[in-house]
Amino acid sequence: MEAMADYAAAGEEPDADGLPLDDLRLGNLGPYTTSLCVNDGTRYGVDPLRPSVWWYLTGPKGDHDYLGRMAIRHEPVNDILGEAGSQLWISVRPSMRRLGVGTAMLTAAIPLARANGVPHPRIEVRCNNTAAQHFLEHLGAERVRVPRAARAGRIRYVLPEAP
Repeated sequence: MEAMADYAAAGEEPDADGLPLDDLRLGNLGPYTTSLCVNDGTRYGVDPLRPSVWWYLTGPKGDHDYLGRMAIRHEPVNDILGEAGSQLWISVRPSMRRLGVGTAMLTAAIPLARANGVPHPRIEVRCNNTAAQHFLEHLGAERVRVPRAARAGRIRYVLPEAP
């Protein structure tokens, strides 16, 4: 709940990956975690997806702090415009940004995506996230012009296939 309040304080939507905040407040994580474990993505109001989701935590067992979330969509999904959507999502809670958490998460996500059948992962980053842009460009990622992403204030990159 502290992490969700952190997002709200930064003027952002909470990053709960489809988990209703009321369920989070009540500790009702059973249906959400079960859907992730059986990999069916069936949550109320959400079309079925086939993602893998990791929550990044720190701290001693039983007293974790939420740092962020990483998700990999294993199958490209076209939106209503026919454009393939992003396949990697990384969200770092606002108070943990600019500390290397996003870089660590992306570094972990790329080989996981490739090992799970995503040879050229696509990722979008905010236009003002120059650190992520530099990191992706350092990896050889190519900027792709996607008007929908640009209208949303994001830049899409396609990562090269691993050597």
